[in-house]
Amino acid sequence: MHIQDAPLQTWLEFRAGYLNENIRLEGRADYTQDACPQCEAFAAEYRCVDCHGGELLCQACMKDSHAALPLHIVQQWNGAFFQRTSLCELGLVVQLGHPLRQLCPTSVARDVTIIHVNGVHRIKCLRASWWPSTVFEPETCFTFALLRNFHTLNLQGNITAFDYYRSLEGQTDGWRLTKLPDRLPAFMNVIREWRNIKMFKRGGRAHGAGERAGMAEGSLSVPCHACPHPGKNLRSNWEGVSADRAFIYYLFTSMDCNFRLKGRLRQSKSAEVCLSPGLSYFVECRKYMGHIKNFVDGSEIDSCSNFKAINLANVRKNKHLNSTGVVAVTCAQHELFRANGLGDLQRGERYCNVDYVFLSAIAGTMLVIMATYDIACVYFKNFFRWMSGLPDHLQTRIPEFAIIPKVNKAHLVGHGPACQGPFSLNFTTGAGHLDGEGCERCWSTLNKAAPSIKEMGQSARREAIDDFCGYTNWKKILNLGMPLLPFSFFASDY
Repeated sequence: MHIQDAPLQTWLEFRAGYLNENIRLEGRADYTQDACPQCEAFAAEYRCVDCHGGELLCQACMKDSHAALPLHIVQQWNGAFFQRTSLCELGLVVQLGHPLRQLCPTSVARDVTIIHVNGVHRIKCLRASWWPSTVFEPETCFTFALLRNFHTLNLQGNITAFDYYRSLEGQTDGWRLTKLPDRLPAFMNVIREWRNIKMFKRGGRAHGAGERAGMAEGSLSVPCHACPHPGKNLRSNWEGVSADRAFIYYLFTSMDCNFRLKGRLRQSKSAEVCLSPGLSYFVECRKYMGHIKNFVDGSEIDSCSNFKAINLANVRKNKHLNSTGVVAVTCAQHELFRANGLGDLQRGERYCNVDYVFLSAIAGTMLVIMATYDIACVYFKNFFRWMSGLPDHLQTRIPEFAIIPKVNKAHLVGHGPACQGPFSLNFTTGAGHLDGEGCERCWSTLNKAAPSIKEMGQSARREAIDDFCGYTNWKKILNLGMPLLPFSFFASDY
């Protein structure tokens, strides 16, 4: 018998007891007395599903014991079985902005729908960790616990907002017999607000510094702390390092296009609202699209590679799509998305898209860049000549010799003999064991979310991808410590 099967085999002998106990707990269990154990004045016919023990209380005691727990689920014994009721029906009123149990002398209670991790609640609500669906006169709120729970499940498990909300309805009424208020559209909007606030917090823009004005593009991204950053993690005279050690200050980037991250073309009567344009990973949309419109008939990038994926990428159908995919620039060594290193594709893998995103991702960099790209042999052939025709904010002072183009190792095998030597990382000083496939591995998290992201509106889709990129970067930053620890012992020698 497999070692993991032994506990299950043992459990089979006790299965009947488990079943009986489960059925017993659906009834009154050990609570057979009629009088409420707290006040002993009224009938004990109410129990809380979320409180430990399932003690039966009377209406008044149940309401009083839940003054600070208004979102617990309460059931009432009807003589034969327990049926669901609510604390609102028992008379509980939640007064926001007042201490617990202090009555408000002026406010009038109003019904508000509260969405929590255990379902949908109606609360009579007169300050709590509840997120209103609208700024003025909200009739629906979502608890912070719910938003935190969904956000984690969405990023780690790719649970969609639709499925998550429907599961809450199922928890509220598994038989689907109760007509519940439809708050799915409000939930979608609140999730976007929640993601945006989290992005500002992680970007250090809280504590009175959260205004959009004066914020540089890409300032809300999670940077790679292991990559070289002059003025931050490099010594003051790093530029004077000897030529044989210059490679330790190279910036290694990886570039690739992903045609799974499509975006469906959706018509909307209301204008698109973007909460954080260009502040994290996606380039600023208006400037980007203003540039792309000048290249309606722009040529697509050819390749000498025999890889099927590259050859078919530019001929895929794009009917009814607003975006056929994305182009991204990442840190090649540590596999983190770079700030302003993502941009939508409209038709295949075109020079105009890749140029804009690559230059945005390396903006302000004055380091030697080793850039890996599966078609670097073709793309970088006339790169500096094309760059002269790009917008001023994309111009770079990096000389031509400071960009070293290489082809990823897994893709190089599909190239012709002329590319094998000049574009091989195996024959490049300073490349070490780098395979250049960092961007490919970064797609793993995003590709799982591709089906749901495809159905979103343009701004919501970009914000969701930004959020997934930030989550990916954050996880990898947390795990960078141990691999870098041995390097710290001899880093001072350089």
